[in-house]
Amino acid sequence: MNMKAICNYAVIRFLPYPETEEFANVGIVMICNRPRRFEFRIETRRRDRITRFFPEMDPGIYTTARTLCDKELQRVAQMVNPDEDAGQHELDLDEKSLINLFREVVRPRESIMRYSGIRTVATDHPETTLEALFEHYVERQFANQHDYQEKVMQKRLARFLKEQKLDNLYTERTFLDPETDYKVKLPFVKEKDGKVLRAIKPLHLDKRDATSILEHGDRWCSRLDRLNKLTDHPEHLLFVIKEPDDKKKKNAAGEVLEKIKGQGAETVNEENKQALRDFASEA
Repeated sequence: MNMKAICNYAVIRFLPYPETEEFANVGIVMICNRPRRFEFRIETRRRDRITRFFPEMDPGIYTTARTLCDKELQRVAQMVNPDEDAGQHELDLDEKSLINLFREVVRPRESIMRYSGIRTVATDHPETTLEALFEHYVERQFANQHDYQEKVMQKRLARFLKEQKLDNLYTERTFLDPETDYKVKLPFVKEKDGKVLRAIKPLHLDKRDATSILEHGDRWCSRLDRLNKLTDHPEHLLFVIKEPDDKKKKNAAGEVLEKIKGQGAETVNEENKQALRDFASEA
């Protein structure tokens, strides 16, 4: 039975202003016991991630820091990893010495390139795991899941309703078409005396491009069309919208909003708390 490799890793962070303690995740560094490997990956393709986060900073500061960090980690990799030709390690380290070396690499320093605390993962495929960690911590792939942002919006709405002492009026409900078993789930639904009075649904339209916005909007327009045909559909339905700032994406979002309104639902920007409060509190 093959034993999984035990890998320790840390997130590489770019922190240009220690005064504010703000940082951006820019890479992953990892060391594994079997096979014995020191691996890392640093963001090199999207410098705009950093310049947008620190707009007042000279972009060359990040480029220089990244280059120096890469050289240092390359030096450690050459010491730890076996020589491709000879199959020998430059350093003969036991497992305890290996982790101590890793701790020295990632220990806190007064530098603009810093590291998170050490974390551990067991894996059959260290290289694949390194890429997965990079995608998670640096590229934030989880945020690209189609429903992730709306789950975040839903949590914000739940907090808002609780602050307004309206949370006890709304519950999650799934509407079912008995003829086709088609289901539409809405997170906030107000019912009274067997009637579905009001419902609230977050809709995230600040997506990566106009195509994604229109496709997501079309899916919900289709659901809304089916929902309206049910005998117990909500009398009033409000879509709370996260809108984009980009002009082309804003045009696509506007098209979606017009379709939604044409099907009898209301829309409101999620920043308009007064309108949301008024809708949620009405009978």
